Amino acid sequence: MPKPLSQLHTTHHDGLVHHPLGSASYVFRDSFIPYLSSYCKQKTIKLRVGTQPNGSPHIGTVVTFATAFAIARRLREYLSAGKNHDDDDEISVSVCVHFVDTAPSTFETAREVIDGVTYQKSLRSTREFGTHISPFSQLLDELSSAFEVPHEVLTQDELLDDRRMVGVVRDVVLQRDALSPAFDTGAETEAGRKFGIRSQCPVKDCGRADKWGQRTVYDGTVITFFCGIHGAYTVDLHADEDVKRLEFNTPLRTLIRTEYFLADPKVSWIQVTGADYAGFYQEQLLWRHVSDPKAVLIVYAPLVVDWAGSKISKSLYVRHGAYEYLRRTDMDYMLSFEGLMARRGSAISRLFDEVLHWIDKPETFFRSYSVVYLHRIMSGNEVLAPEREPKNSPRWFGSTLAGIHLWAVVALVFLMGVLQRISTSVV
Repeated sequence: MPKPLSQLHTTHHDGLVHHPLGSASYVFRDSFIPYLSSYCKQKTIKLRVGTQPNGSPHIGTVVTFATAFAIARRLREYLSAGKNHDDDDEISVSVCVHFVDTAPSTFETAREVIDGVTYQKSLRSTREFGTHISPFSQLLDELSSAFEVPHEVLTQDELLDDRRMVGVVRDVVLQRDALSPAFDTGAETEAGRKFGIRSQCPVKDCGRADKWGQRTVYDGTVITFFCGIHGAYTVDLHADEDVKRLEFNTPLRTLIRTEYFLADPKVSWIQVTGADYAGFYQEQLLWRHVSDPKAVLIVYAPLVVDWAGSKISKSLYVRHGAYEYLRRTDMDYMLSFEGLMARRGSAISRLFDEVLHWIDKPETFFRSYSVVYLHRIMSGNEVLAPEREPKNSPRWFGSTLAGIHLWAVVALVFLMGVLQRISTSVV
């Protein structure tokens, strides 16, 4: 646990926010929503976001969710405005939230090492999943109301009730030899590389799963897992009910879900996720392996970062007090949805308005934002951009400070002229 801070450090700035154009902010500054719409061939469009409900959603999760709802609203408006009124089929745009209930439990007792093998329990097996749903449900209701966009939720079990998903899972697992170099868990043994696949022990009230697949054995379509307490158990890929018992690490789960939604014949899907998943990670673990990369559409929400440019995390860092400086500067309300809702005034509404502004002005969207910036926004303090200065301020001032300096120079020149006249008249 970090030691208590003996002092707080101050960073000075001029209150101006710059949005220099570059890469996506340059290319899509005038055509972001039209570009997204060009990928939507179906009358039903769904923006999907995923989350591990292992605690209250913090500012980063809220921003990602709000990005999905803001895009959904603008997409619906854009497509409805250009709709052929002779077409009886209504355009439907909504947000679909996937709760990853197979994510690792947050309980310290849910992770243990037995005979050198690391075992963990999931949110589902510890029944934590239900305890964290309430703030997420409240957040989704607030977003639906603010953006006037409907939403739905799905769990892993509900996804696997679809035989198409079971088929995708089976196909990916059968490709494990080709995929292993990229999806290796780092737990290579004498049996070869290990894949990011788990299955919790079926014994009642156990739920342990070999986290890294250290003892997992593949034999054709049969996978044998080992529980450190109850021994071996198997999953047969030819049995749909067995396939539903499988769990996956994040990269594999992303690949499987992407393949599943790509094959949907009735819905155009757009994935929305945090910008921390962009770049090298996605290029190596998704684009290289997905069957039809040209059909994949992913939007990366702006990353919310701390004073040093690191993303705000909801993992062990939050729980162990890494953001003490936020608490001491009255900004810790951003670490939970309850804190955001309890904030006096209309902080959450200001945040939603800000996210919608990003979508309307794409040059402000493709970037990260600091907690300090969002705190100023939610506190109602004015944040200026060069192109959004107060209407009564002459543009050639550049800023209030620059204006004061200019008038000081004018006054000095005038005073020097007066003094020169006085001097001449005296002579």
